[in-house]
Amino acid sequence: MASEVERTLGEHLVKGIVSVPVGILNTLHDKKEMLPKQSSVLQFIEGAKNNLPDKSSLGAAIKIKDLVKSLGENAILLVLISGGGSALLPLPQIPVTLDEKCRVINLLASSGADIMELNCVRKKVSVLKGGGLARLAYPAKVISLILSDVVGDPLDFIASGPTVANTDQVVDALNIINKYHLLNKIPESVISIIKATPTSNDDSCNEVNNFNHVQNNIIGNNSIAVRNVAKVAQQNGYSSVILSTRVEGLVSNVAIKYANLANEICLNISGKQNRLVQYFEETIKEYKFVDNVLTNLQTQISKFSQSKGLCLVAGGETTVILKGKGKGGRNQELALTFAKALHEMKDTHPHIDEFNIFLLSCGTDGIDGPTDAAGAIGHCQQFENVGSHLKPYECLKNNDSYSFYSNFSNGDDLVSIGHT
Repeated sequence: MASEVERTLGEHLVKGIVSVPVGILNTLHDKKEMLPKQSSVLQFIEGAKNNLPDKSSLGAAIKIKDLVKSLGENAILLVLISGGGSALLPLPQIPVTLDEKCRVINLLASSGADIMELNCVRKKVSVLKGGGLARLAYPAKVISLILSDVVGDPLDFIASGPTVANTDQVVDALNIINKYHLLNKIPESVISIIKATPTSNDDSCNEVNNFNHVQNNIIGNNSIAVRNVAKVAQQNGYSSVILSTRVEGLVSNVAIKYANLANEICLNISGKQNRLVQYFEETIKEYKFVDNVLTNLQTQISKFSQSKGLCLVAGGETTVILKGKGKGGRNQELALTFAKALHEMKDTHPHIDEFNIFLLSCGTDGIDGPTDAAGAIGHCQQFENVGSHLKPYECLKNNDSYSFYSNFSNGDDLVSIGHT
């Protein structure tokens, strides 16, 4: 994004600081069109290894803050925001330390808090999130170009909304901490900030009316990604159907829903029974399926024999409750949980063996959890053709999907493409 902006604006671009993930410049080594020119006025700082805030990304955030505060009313600040912003722009409010902030977010995430809840707490304890960056930039004009990684594209939650007015209630963050019974585990410094009430002369009290100097623009999102996946599948001879762009929920539940759908489609194609209508009646609201999805699916099923196969496409953001100490990510765990569900169905639904069923689950930014993989491909054989050294059930219990996929079939089912 930054390199393209520099090419477009040319000499009009005065200077800039870009906080990017560790390894991305090396990943793009052979893609010169995506790299900054040698005489670039942009300073690139690599940080947030494994998608976690660190000293490097903290240093980048401080430099960004200092640059933004120095701008006058004749300046235009162009802000480029994409997934990972929460890890790449960490600047806790004093007296909270970066370690304390990370501890709070980890506690919430491992307790099952969703991305909305995590970002609500992040905004409360951050200098730049929750509209902080835009407030510091005033009176300069602010234009944000945003790649959304949040379901439904709520501007104030993408990268925790550094250029968007924070409309959360003062008590929201504290209510979230209480919801997960974490009050006694949260550092006192964080509690003091969360409980602090803005004073009447604090800009944040009237932020919604104070953002006239800001223009926020969504330029990419999950819907665009999903539509293009379906389009490419169609171009390659598959019948493709978009299910939803707003799937949310626990991985354990979503995986079973997907496995049940696969089973119902197999039964339908085999002519054994037709419970698709019932399936969608039970599921359509929960996973916010797109309009006419059942009609579209039935049409494509009727053409099944004339195509390479059926490709169902869904996007969103699932949640994992951490119970183990293994290594993985929501996408890898979804793939392996799907494989388990499908494998266990075969005892009562032997027709599944007549079909090749695969689930590809990946993060659009190329990184899934604290791993170097984007996700994985799940299928029945992962619970059938395994040696004694591979224990998929134990890997799931320990949230260790990455270890399983790294060792199963020489890692062929692990999708490692680097940062996108």
